[in-house]
Amino acid sequence: MPFCVLFTEMELQRTRIMLKKILKWLTPLLLVLIIEVLKFFPAIIEKYYSTKCYVYISRFLRIVTGYIPFSIGDIFYTIVLISVVYGIIKLVVRIIRKEAQWKYVGLRFLKFIRKLLWVYIWFNLVWGLNYYREGITAQLHLKVEDYSTEDLCNLTNLLIAKTNESRLAISKDSVLPEQSLESIYRQASNNYNFNNSYFSFLQYKNKDVKKSLYTFLAPYFGFTGYYNPFSGEAQLRDDVPRILIPYTTSHEIAHQLGYASETEANFVGYLAATNSSNNYFKYSTYLDLYRYARIELFMRNTVPDNNNKLDSLVKKDLRNINHFFLKERNNISGKVMSLYGMYLQANNQQKGINSYDDVISLLIAYYKQYGKI
Repeated sequence: MPFCVLFTEMELQRTRIMLKKILKWLTPLLLVLIIEVLKFFPAIIEKYYSTKCYVYISRFLRIVTGYIPFSIGDIFYTIVLISVVYGIIKLVVRIIRKEAQWKYVGLRFLKFIRKLLWVYIWFNLVWGLNYYREGITAQLHLKVEDYSTEDLCNLTNLLIAKTNESRLAISKDSVLPEQSLESIYRQASNNYNFNNSYFSFLQYKNKDVKKSLYTFLAPYFGFTGYYNPFSGEAQLRDDVPRILIPYTTSHEIAHQLGYASETEANFVGYLAATNSSNNYFKYSTYLDLYRYARIELFMRNTVPDNNNKLDSLVKKDLRNINHFFLKERNNISGKVMSLYGMYLQANNQQKGINSYDDVISLLIAYYKQYGKI
């Protein structure tokens, strides 16, 4: 074989290898760029992703994982965590034993970064773009504005009336009856099948609500429920006071329907739970919303003068809830929640962990527009 021919084949081989390396980086970087540009166009995300593509993606995930009685997503997280820790330990051991050169370490680091890019792409395709949609405010044509302290006080009074009413409708017994977890999960799913065509976009099919395998870590991570975007599952902590679970379940189902914002998930959960005929769900929701409103009053240095309007049974239930969480206080949960707040801020929720409280602004806008809570 002539030398020039051999040289040409070697050059072609090198070129192929180089192109392959370039494509390994170019493809994910290009996809990330497209995703970042899309985030500037909420109307496009709303029209083509959140209300079309995502609907089928989320339903497919729920069909795949919904018939499995335990959380696939939690197991997935566990495997990923173990794999990452094992990989780091293995690399550190090789460095200590001088079996790995720094060039090798650099290449491993770059490979890890490339994997993170693909995880980021997948996260956005199956869920993350919902953080940048127009959302429920556009769907209901709500005019969300800064609200006055008077607006907040009026809303608080309305919430107190609804909370008292729903509590007494459940039972006048001092011990609040409990519903089974499965019945709560089932009822929460049914609540989203609105008879009112005005909320037709909130139809929920293929239930996938499960007990979290990480409940034992909940006091340190500060969660009562969470949505796994990679498996489409809604996971709930099952050891909290039972009355908190109906509204939390409604909130997590809202995430499954594509309402990524914690503010909007709270509001959509409220719509579903209070449009139900189930007083247990109504009480769970109004009780939680009252707690949000009360916190907002304190944040405005306004001491509520309407606490005495709360029924004594409601006050007792609140004391039980506060007592439960006071027993769980620790030095870790605050730091974890701060990290979660940073995650929320990185995903278009500027108020971070306080985004949950912003449901009050949506409630006030809804009341002003529709005259009901």
